[in-house]
Amino acid sequence: MAESNWNIVRPVIEVTKYAFLICFVIYWIGCASGKSKIVYSQVESGNQLEQVPEIQLDTFLTIWMHKTEDEKGVSVRQLYKDSTYTYFWARGEKYFKVGDNNLSKLDYQSINGDLILNAFYNEVIPAEHKGKERQCSTALVDFDWAFGFIESENSIIIKCHYKVKCEFLIGVINKDYVAKYDLGSKEIMKL
Repeated sequence: MAESNWNIVRPVIEVTKYAFLICFVIYWIGCASGKSKIVYSQVESGNQLEQVPEIQLDTFLTIWMHKTEDEKGVSVRQLYKDSTYTYFWARGEKYFKVGDNNLSKLDYQSINGDLILNAFYNEVIPAEHKGKERQCSTALVDFDWAFGFIESENSIIIKCHYKVKCEFLIGVINKDYVAKYDLGSKEIMKL
């Protein structure tokens, strides 16, 4: 009887053993062929550049507009530049590159996102929509920003979905606003 139980168990053990071996080989191949982690100092010295993903100019503009400087340092940094791309690092260990043919159209280093976003809030959002959150004991204020570069006008189009919700009121403010920021004159115009 013990012999017949072994005949039933032995194929299960063999299948389990081979399944484990197959899973181990697949895992090992995946680890061996996977990309290595991008290292800040390597990109800064011109290595690992092929591993850095490319992003579009509008995506870059969104990241750059939210650039901050605080006790941790600058949140977005240029690391390296070659004849084709400019390579950046953003907080959270995010690396990206932007094509120089696109980036050369935009004097991004002169853009101060804080000043532009403050001007947008002060000049584009109507006074009657500001400060609504102070009427609530608990409020949620959300700004959803989108940016685009208009090369022919040397300006940035700014879209903002402004939402204020109070604990018992649904949608105190839920509005979309659009403006254009002229990079030459440094003026914002509501659209």
